[in-house]
Amino acid sequence: MPENILDDVNVETPQANRRRSLIPVWMKIFIWIFMIAGGMTIPVFILGLAGYNFDIALYGYSVHSETSWMGVFLALLFLYKGIVSLALWFEWESAVNLGIVDAIAGILLCLIAMAHFSFLSEYTDSSAFRLELVPLVPYLIKLIRIKKNWIQSDSVVTW
Repeated sequence: MPENILDDVNVETPQANRRRSLIPVWMKIFIWIFMIAGGMTIPVFILGLAGYNFDIALYGYSVHSETSWMGVFLALLFLYKGIVSLALWFEWESAVNLGIVDAIAGILLCLIAMAHFSFLSEYTDSSAFRLELVPLVPYLIKLIRIKKNWIQSDSVVTW
């Protein structure tokens, strides 16, 4: 048995090098929510093709049929958010860039829903302030702030 097993000198802290340690707890909660929602997207879409209808809503857009053009769009959006969540959780190098695109797209879609364009009127809930903007703006700001450290980090996960 090594004599220095309890010495702090030789103790490595793999958590310190993890990219995941750059992500705050509130983002980790949303990451898990969207990993689950993204994972449910394909089975829900297949059930929609089989005749079952589910209500889907995101960023002020809602549909009652997954097979409509807006239903497909929202399903793809949930799938993308699931992929971004997986990328952040598993510390992919491109995860922050994917997240920045996700945040900007979400903010733009919220603003479009708030403007209540006539061609989207049957799909938007209202033109009121979208509460999704409350976490989206800090999400974007946090991703921009950690981008440099994320890229420079020696992550334990290399795939």
